[in-house]
Amino acid sequence: MTEKTKSNHHTVPQFYMKGFLDKRIGKIAVLNKESKNISYQAVRNTAGVAGFYNILSNSGEEIDAIENLYSQTEDEAARITRCIVKNAFIPPPGHKYRETLSRYLSMQFFRTIKSRRREQLISDYCTKSLLIEKIKEKDANTLTKTQRDFLEYPHQIGEFTLSQDSATILEINMAKEYYFLFYERPWSLLCYNKPSLLTSDNPIVLCPYPSSKNNGLLTAAEIWFPIDSRHLLILGDLSNRENIKYEGLTVRDNETNKVLMDRARRNANSLQANQSYMELFGQKELLEEQKDNCPAPASPISFHDRNVCTALEEYYDTAKMDLKPKSGYGVPIEEMFKKHTPPIKN
Repeated sequence: MTEKTKSNHHTVPQFYMKGFLDKRIGKIAVLNKESKNISYQAVRNTAGVAGFYNILSNSGEEIDAIENLYSQTEDEAARITRCIVKNAFIPPPGHKYRETLSRYLSMQFFRTIKSRRREQLISDYCTKSLLIEKIKEKDANTLTKTQRDFLEYPHQIGEFTLSQDSATILEINMAKEYYFLFYERPWSLLCYNKPSLLTSDNPIVLCPYPSSKNNGLLTAAEIWFPIDSRHLLILGDLSNRENIKYEGLTVRDNETNKVLMDRARRNANSLQANQSYMELFGQKELLEEQKDNCPAPASPISFHDRNVCTALEEYYDTAKMDLKPKSGYGVPIEEMFKKHTPPIKN
């Protein structure tokens, strides 16, 4: 290895979290959704996971290629978001800033712990479904005990998941493929006079239509992204591109817009509380408002597009799968399956 890999990878960039600092003490307040405790942390120690984006080189060494790619995109995004905040400037369609920031938003959406775990759980569910169908094709009299137990208790057999390197490459590819879902929505900006917004370990939140439970990137009514504690970027309805009256709209916090701005603030912070994975970040007094209503960590399937499969969500509620993403490099599922022992029945 020519250079040492970074020990800590931030799933939410440090430059971004600095926009939510309590400047009085130079740290960020963090609400842990499990313990409900609020503490102050240095940004460098927040939203970090050791080696989360590491992949293996052809020689089998861990390398930082993906982390370095994210860092380059973050540098460009930091420059653009500073411009937006300073000038209340919304880059229009066709502007180079629009495309760059859309790519950054797409990367941020797919690079989180929540997204990684979601894709791993979906992979596990789909792989087991295929194995179940293959086993059912066999003569029932020839099935091994492990195969019979697997048919009856598939979630007890262990997890068939994407390896870390496969998941990391998938995240990059999905970000490239779906950035247009950010780019093509009409953009508007809400500007607050004081710190009013929270963010989280899953900072890009999806707003469903009132009459629909579907809440994926394509089906969400809007996408909300707090640029910092005073600026909320809203990416509007994608279904009707002809109606672009909100494109480039900037709304400021004044007496005329007071009701609208307060409602948006409450909705934005509530969405962060509900769609975050393990932690909320921001001003302590804003975190205190969410403390009692903040749900405990739950399966990431719960806040994804429910069109994937309702059975999948029910499956993981029953299985009580670990919420922490699995690590490990390139272990074939066939090898994993050989190591599983039959479940112990009560």
